[in-house]
Amino acid sequence: MTFSIAGLCRRTGQFGCALTTSSMAAGARAPFVAPGIGVVLSQARSDPRLGVIGLRSLEEGRSATETLADMVASTPHTRWRQLAVLDRQGGVASFTGEMCTPEKGEAHGDGAVAVGNGLASAEVPAAMLRGFEARRRALHAGESARGFQ
Repeated sequence: MTFSIAGLCRRTGQFGCALTTSSMAAGARAPFVAPGIGVVLSQARSDPRLGVIGLRSLEEGRSATETLADMVASTPHTRWRQLAVLDRQGGVASFTGEMCTPEKGEAHGDGAVAVGNGLASAEVPAAMLRGFEARRRALHAGESARGFQ
């Protein structure tokens, strides 16, 4: 079981991501974040080389969709991979290979992407995005109420 989310704050341009998994040390080989560049998630049968390829593609100015295509083209084992990309403009793309453990799913939002495999329900990524958006709205409400001085 692994599920993760990546998001962009459009006001600050900062990225964040979170991952939970039953796999040991996945934090060292699944999420890749570069300030001002983007986020790449490589999970299921993760391959850290895909994170490097993805960040390099984003750094060259390629979109999330183009970066995902670069990553998929670089490995012969896509059937076992689950990948997600968030670019600096908030563009998102994801891919789930057919051999990833069911249930599996993907969800795209405004500057956010969630993916998961080995889930109790394929709806988990969509639920994650709803939670993310609710927290984003809460922060905006605080800012609108003059939370900053």
